[in-house]
Amino acid sequence: MTTVETEVLIVGAGPAGASSAVFLGKHGVSNILLSRRRSTAETPRAHITNQRTMEALRDAGLERDCIAVASPSSCIEHTFWLRSMIGEEVARTYAWGNDPLRRGDYEAASPCSMCDLPQTQMEPLLVAEAARLCSQVRFNAELLSFKQDNNGVVALVQDRMTGQSFEIRAKYMIGADGARSPVVEQLGIPFKSRLVVLGASFDPIANSYNIIRIELLAQRHSFATSVGSDMRTVDLA
Repeated sequence: MTTVETEVLIVGAGPAGASSAVFLGKHGVSNILLSRRRSTAETPRAHITNQRTMEALRDAGLERDCIAVASPSSCIEHTFWLRSMIGEEVARTYAWGNDPLRRGDYEAASPCSMCDLPQTQMEPLLVAEAARLCSQVRFNAELLSFKQDNNGVVALVQDRMTGQSFEIRAKYMIGADGARSPVVEQLGIPFKSRLVVLGASFDPIANSYNIIRIELLAQRHSFATSVGSDMRTVDLA
């Protein structure tokens, strides 16, 4: 079986994995960036990009490129509650540093501004910069398993196009492969989070809406969502 060597193996080419490849590349650290998917993100996914992230992108020399394809924070001025996607508006509140009473605090806290930068725009910029810095980027490459020894990590990887497997030996491995992470799964790391769900209920007596706050302790592969006025938990496993 073919064995490839590198200093750092990065599993997952989303924002976390691709940015890791960028920063390692800037320090001259060889790395291989793997993604089981065929390309960068095809859907927006995470898109609100905060000031600290923009500072990191500035350090990477990518702030201007990101701003060029992002929407400014003024376009995400409010968070809305609606009866449906095109239904009656129930309530709204300022968000993402746009409250006039707080805007100065945000502007004083950082030289960078928040923006709306979907992963469909961010990931290609990060992956291209990682490749420019000599990261070896492999799409359609899936991590099957890994083992640790005294010299580092040996990962078994499958090319999803050919079905052929090969090994990657690295001093370190970064698991940046999302909520359904095989890395987390193999290491047996528990993955729990507390979700805050907001909804609205109509009070016919008061002829008004009440905002509902529900806190859920979510296990891995689960999330909470709202459909109309119904709150439900969806299991992704």
